[in-house]
Amino acid sequence: ARKWETKNWPFNNTKRFIEMVYRELNGYEVVLIGDRDSEKIALNLQSFLKQKAINLSGKTSLRELIAVIRRLDAFITPDTATLHLAQSLGIPTVALFGPTNPSAHTVRSPNLHIIVKKLNCSFCYKPRCETHECMSSISPSEVLARLKHILGLK
Repeated sequence: ARKWETKNWPFNNTKRFIEMVYRELNGYEVVLIGDRDSEKIALNLQSFLKQKAINLSGKTSLRELIAVIRRLDAFITPDTATLHLAQSLGIPTVALFGPTNPSAHTVRSPNLHIIVKKLNCSFCYKPRCETHECMSSISPSEVLARLKHILGLK
């Protein structure tokens, strides 16, 4: 999200996570979903990946987005509207929170898996930040471990 840059998981974390998925989870595909503002980021991400993700950023209507999400085994996202959509569809959803408080913006459910780091500056609600530590401290390996747990893998 351009308005809330601090909500985004850093580019390198995302890249490393996708590489780990393709290396460690045979048979699974990564699908990139986002609005038109995310298209350039997704294309840039693809240019660094050996094994390409399926890139649907900026390419789906709301109805198509719902159909795509319904087919996912799990959905990983920062604090976005799509998080709530996937959760409401019953899809196992890993929500990465940083500048916003997950307790104030989510409804607990068995399919919602929140990852958040409590820092001195937690829940600052700032759209921009010098360090972005709250999101960069969520490691790709931590997210992959949560995904493996959700998928029933070791």
